Amino acid sequence: MLSDCYFNFQPRYYNGEISSYEALLRKTEAEIERYIESIADHVTFDLAIIDFVIKRRSQLVNGEKIQLAINISIASLLDDEFVKTCHKIFEHEKNIILELTRHDETNDFIRIQNVIKQLKDKGIQFALDDYGKGYANSELFLHLDVDYIKLDRKMIKNIDQSYVAYSLVKTTYEKIAKVLGKHIIVEGVETFEQFNLLKQLGDMTYQGFYFSEPLNIIDIKPTKTNFDIQKMDTQSFCNLLDQAIYDMNRAPNPQAIRAAINHLIKIDRYNIIGITSNFF
Repeated sequence: MLSDCYFNFQPRYYNGEISSYEALLRKTEAEIERYIESIADHVTFDLAIIDFVIKRRSQLVNGEKIQLAINISIASLLDDEFVKTCHKIFEHEKNIILELTRHDETNDFIRIQNVIKQLKDKGIQFALDDYGKGYANSELFLHLDVDYIKLDRKMIKNIDQSYVAYSLVKTTYEKIAKVLGKHIIVEGVETFEQFNLLKQLGDMTYQGFYFSEPLNIIDIKPTKTNFDIQKMDTQSFCNLLDQAIYDMNRAPNPQAIRAAINHLIKIDRYNIIGITSNFF
């Protein structure tokens, strides 16, 4: 299935150091996305990729200290054989991030969430790949218990040319990082201007040609496995206040409205927005 295929490995940077490498499938004399779309059995394909990449890593000196990200179809998590095999593999193999692609293949949020929890107990990390690519159900999957949300390269392509494009990325960052508390990986960073603009938004991991082209496996080195990835404080005053106002405005009856107002007053103890107990 992987005949004529090989992998390059693109570094991802956090705080100026390589935190992981994404394993990028390449095929001799073929357009890779078209090739992947032609695959009928994605479960077998994904297991073959996981096996191939892990075996290649095992051939390296200190390979177990290299964190690798491997792309799989999100629908593979619904296959019992795939999950069973992953349990066996990741009993011993660590430092792996599974990046979930092809979000349009399923809407079974609850079952996928359960499988993610099982595999995270084995030490596996998860990323939701391709956010912003246009999948209709990506918003639902933002709420999965994944460690990273990866912004698609097309989201940042024009941020140094258009304030509207930049504002869209800024809004997306605030939603994902500040409201949901997820760490963002942004791919496709190709210029200093893009990097400089993204830095203004806050803490994130970067990937793209501006930092490094994909590397041959013999050129990759152990990564920093003890990174203290900063998690956004989702309980900040502004977020708590915003949620309290939201709860007040959606309250279905007088009792719920009064309870919401009292809760809002407790949060806004300096009465910044000017609501009192007799506001109701």
